[in-house]
Amino acid sequence: MDTQQEKAPLLWALAASLGSGLLLAFSLSNYSLLFTAFFAFIPLLWLSRKLSFWPFVGFSILSNLLTYGLLASPLFETVESSTALFSLGFISLLFSIPWAMLWLIHHRHNAKLGYWAFVSSYLALEWMQGQFSGHWAGWQLGSLPLLFGNIWQALAFVGTGGASLWILSLNIQLFRLIFPAQPQSRKGAIWAGIPLVLLPFLLSLFIGPSQKGESGSFTYQSTYKSQTGRLLLGQLPTEEIPENALYAQEKVLNSWAYQANQDSLNSIRFWQKGERQAVNGQGFLVRTILGQEQRFFQFLDWQGSRLLLLNAQSLKRTAPIREGLQKGAQTSLAFSQDSSLSPMLYRSARARAQESGSDIILVQKTAAHYFGANGAYQKLEEGQSCSPKIWSPTFFAQYGDLPGRLSIFLAAWLALASIVKPFRKK
Repeated sequence: MDTQQEKAPLLWALAASLGSGLLLAFSLSNYSLLFTAFFAFIPLLWLSRKLSFWPFVGFSILSNLLTYGLLASPLFETVESSTALFSLGFISLLFSIPWAMLWLIHHRHNAKLGYWAFVSSYLALEWMQGQFSGHWAGWQLGSLPLLFGNIWQALAFVGTGGASLWILSLNIQLFRLIFPAQPQSRKGAIWAGIPLVLLPFLLSLFIGPSQKGESGSFTYQSTYKSQTGRLLLGQLPTEEIPENALYAQEKVLNSWAYQANQDSLNSIRFWQKGERQAVNGQGFLVRTILGQEQRFFQFLDWQGSRLLLLNAQSLKRTAPIREGLQKGAQTSLAFSQDSSLSPMLYRSARARAQESGSDIILVQKTAAHYFGANGAYQKLEEGQSCSPKIWSPTFFAQYGDLPGRLSIFLAAWLALASIVKPFRKK
């Protein structure tokens, strides 16, 4: 077997583990060094050939602790330190499963099947985390290509799961190119890698949501000025609100309230003509890995458009927005108490817009941001307007759960294969 011919010294094993963790952290965290994600997994892939099972799993956990430890500060700032440490440890253990699957399948069967086990289990975990509303889309590998800008249209077809598959596959092909197990492996990596790099960009030239029409005009106004006939978004003004203008203010809603199925219900308040307006709150079922769960969202009919009202927590996954669109929503408004747009929040909002096929307006304390379903982005300064469009549903908006469920099926089948008799003798 070619996987255990050499042993990695402790120093090299430690360097590979820490290096992989740092590279992945730099791409996923606020640093947003996009290209580090395309070779962040290579050190651990190399280490999987050199170590026995338990030491390798231990080093993968160490790598995860470093990755998510750098992310812990902005993500767990509202919870107690003990809870943050528990969450960090749990996530690090959870994401050591794909590495354990890689080693078991690789050493009991063959390297190619080991890569399939690693990728499928990694994608399954990403999808499951999104279903439990436990992590931002900014943590997902698939959100990284959004930093390419408007040239990345393939997300409307493949979703963040497909983009994660792309990054993981490129890591594996680059690893096979640098550390070929056999001479023909390098040639195979070249033939597979070149079309793999180009495919999403070629898809982006032909695939994207189709425009159906305008859904209204919106003006961001953090302080009151005499404007009529527009939707004004921001903090509640002290002056009288003019006729036909609508003003919105978010009431603080922490992440724990979101997880308690409150979502945006009662989190957003609207005034028109100086009086608070009743908002239509509806409950509907959202499909999850555990079946279905009850969620509540608010809708507002304004100037011929039905608005879906969200808070920033709802941008963690596409399913709630997809369900809201099926209820007739034409534009999504998300409200955040953050004073600045972090890279993770940017990627979350942009991913939800492209995956769901719905333009999203994200309103913060001092600015608003417009995310188009076609990948467009515009920061709205004081007094600036935008006109969100109605789009036809994207492929991912209709079939977004399919890749995650297929990944779970494949990962489960390969997990069973890891404990049965090897396909061939060593």
